[in-house]
Formats: sequence, structure tokens, C-alpha cells
Amino acid sequence: MLHRSENRKQIAYYVLPSISAMVVSFTYNVVDGMFVGQGVGENALAAVNLAVPFTEIMTALASMLTVGGATVMAIRKGRGEHEGANNAFMTSAMLVLIAGIVLTLIGVLFPAQIADTFGATAVLMQETTDYIRWYSLFSIFFTLSILGCAFVRNDGSSGLAFWGMVSGAIANIFLDWLFVFPFQWGIKGAAIASGLGQIIACIVLSTHFIKRHGILRIKKIRMDRALFKKIFTRGLPEFVIQMSQPITIFCYNHVILSYLGESGLAAFSACTYMLLIVFGIFLGVSQGIQPLIGNSFGEKQAEDVKYFFRTALGINFVASLVLYGAYFLIGPAALSLFIKNTALLPVSFAALKGYGLSLIPASINIIYITYFLSTKNTSRAMVVSCSRGVVWNSICIFAIPTLFGVESIWFPMIAAELLTLCIAIIVKPGVTRQTDYKIIAK
Repeated sequence: MLHRSENRKQIAYYVLPSISAMVVSFTYNVVDGMFVGQGVGENALAAVNLAVPFTEIMTALASMLTVGGATVMAIRKGRGEHEGANNAFMTSAMLVLIAGIVLTLIGVLFPAQIADTFGATAVLMQETTDYIRWYSLFSIFFTLSILGCAFVRNDGSSGLAFWGMVSGAIANIFLDWLFVFPFQWGIKGAAIASGLGQIIACIVLSTHFIKRHGILRIKKIRMDRALFKKIFTRGLPEFVIQMSQPITIFCYNHVILSYLGESGLAAFSACTYMLLIVFGIFLGVSQGIQPLIGNSFGEKQAEDVKYFFRTALGINFVASLVLYGAYFLIGPAALSLFIKNTALLPVSFAALKGYGLSLIPASINIIYITYFLSTKNTSRAMVVSCSRGVVWNSICIFAIPTLFGVESIWFPMIAAELLTLCIAIIVKPGVTRQTDYKIIAK
């Protein structure tokens, strides 16, 4: 068991760069929103929000295959099984590459059908289609950057993982400005800027393997059916976590278009961009703590597992309270970065205050899922993931405004997350004991 001072150093080393990398990663979408809202207009902002479910499905697939492999890698690394850890990495890389190719073909060949499926109206159809088509051209690099960031961090180069994402974000900001304003490429320019930023991130992350840092190497894959199953099953809860956002936005888009029209959707879009950064912080804590819990579990250190879990809960909960409070101070000013039409700001701020409340219980739910995954409680992780990502959010978004009217439209997610938190507390097993580790004999 590590001393508490050593544990704190480990948390700082893994979690802080992970938070930074995730915030930078989500900045891609946020910057797109700012430039689209200011440089193209509110309809374009609404169009990007309609495309978000597709772009985040891409992220969810890549995250599933990455986290599944990274979880296996962390446990094997903790046991000292370096060859097995490397094979988990290479298998994940192959699966992510295949997913990127498939997503590229779907997005480039069928953008109009995707836009129609996600509810694009006649007014928003063309811009939604354009964004999906051009964004999809870079699907391989979007997915590989997610893979690279996670495995480079888990292989001991958390600083490089951070700088890989930072370099891509800086490039994206500059290119967004260049393509949207001087070049006047509109919504297409924002999508291309994001894609080129991801290429730069991939190049920076690749230096970890070129310089042969850590234990991971680019080598021939040893095909293992059991490993495929482990990657999918342990990554599936992460997929559901990531899918909660596109499912929520998809449902909300339909409800908002019905109640408030295209202008209401633009107002909601600005709100979701603001919350992306907060969501990125929560996921950063989650992904940073995952290798620490996984390694400690692999090493059969029960007290360290509990310490990392409780610390992650505390970090996320405090962060959620502080950031939600900050929205009351900077909300209107920050939202104006996305919306030129000041008449929409009160609607967007109301959405931010109501919808944003859900981030407080969500911050805890995300850590519960990570804990379950990292300690081989995959079935419990799936229960909680499906609860918050598929079941309660979908039910509440449609049911609450129907029952209580349009005034309640921003509160379904707080109800969904609280219901999920109750389930997470109920299904969590008792205090981890040393005897619990008999399950890792396989």
C-alpha cells in the first residue's frame, strides 16, 4: 500500500494532466460554437447542435474501444504483464482505426440522411449536412487522438498527452478564425479547422511511440478472442457514459424545436457549449483516476483502491459546486460569446441554470461508473451507465415538459441524474476487502 503522500503525488501526476487534456479536447467543440455563432449566425449554431449527436457518437465509439483496452492494460501492467498490456493497446488501436474508417464512409456518403434523422428542419438542413460531411472527413484522426491520449497517459507520459491535445486546440482556434472570418468558409470552415487540429494532436502523441517511451510499442497484434470480449465489455459502460450527451441533446433538440423553434434551439446550443467544459473536467478526473484504481486493483491494494475512489468523488463534487456557482456570475457574459442576438440570452441563461444543476449529481455518477469498471464490476457499471445515459434522461426529457408545461423544460436532467445516483449507491458493493481480489485470478 502506498503512503498517502505518495497517493497524492500519483493523483496530481495523472489527474491534473487528464483534466487539462479533456478540457482542451472539449475546447474543439466550444471554439467551433463561438466562431460559428459570431461568424455565421444563430441558425448555423443550431445546425451544429443538430450534428452534435453524430459527432459525439464518434467520440463514444472511440472512447469505448479505448477505455476498454486501457482498463485491461492498466490491470495487466499492475501485475507486471507487459506483453499482455501491449497487446491490449494494439488490439484497441486496430479496433479504433476500423471504427474511424467506417464513420468516415457513413458521414461523407450519407450526411443528409443523418441530418434528417437528427431532426434538421428545412431551414437548418443544408448547414447541418455540410458540417457532418466535412467533420466526418477527419473521423480517423478524431478517434486516434482519443486513443493516443489515453494510452500515452496510462504509459507514464501524462505531460505529453496534455501537450498533444493543447497543440491541436491551439491550431484549431487559429484555423477556426482563419477559415470562418478571412476565408468566409462558414460552417464548413469550422469543421475543417477541428479536423486539422486533430491531425496535429495525433502527430504530437505519436512521438511517445517513435521515441519508445514507456512499455508500449507498435508491433504485430496477437489475435485473442477473449481480449476482444474484454475490451468491448469493459468499454461498453464508457460508451454509454459518452452516449448520454448525444442522446440527451437528441431528445432535447426534438422537444425544443416543438416548443421553442429554431431560435430556442440556438439558445440551448449556447448552453450546451458552456457545459461541455465542465463535463470535460469530470471526465478528466474519471480518466485520470482510472489507471490508479486499475493498477491498485491489479496489485491487490484494497486501501489504495478506496482512497483513489473517495478522492475522485470529492474532487468532482467540489468542482461541480464551484463551477455551477460561477455560472451565476459569468453566465450571461459567457453566453454572449456564442449568441449575437441578445434577445436569446435570457432563454439561454435559464437553460444554463436549470440544465446545469444536473452536473452536480452527474459528477458523482461518473466516478461510480469508473470505480466499477476499474474493479471488474462491469455489470454494475452497465446498470448505472444505462440508467443515466439511456433510460432516465430519455423518459424525463419527454415526460416532464408534457406533464408540467414548457416552464419545466430545463429540469428533466436533474431528475434523471438524481435517480441514477440513488441506483449507484444501491448497487455499490460493500467495503472492498483483500478477499475480494480472488476474482482477478483469471
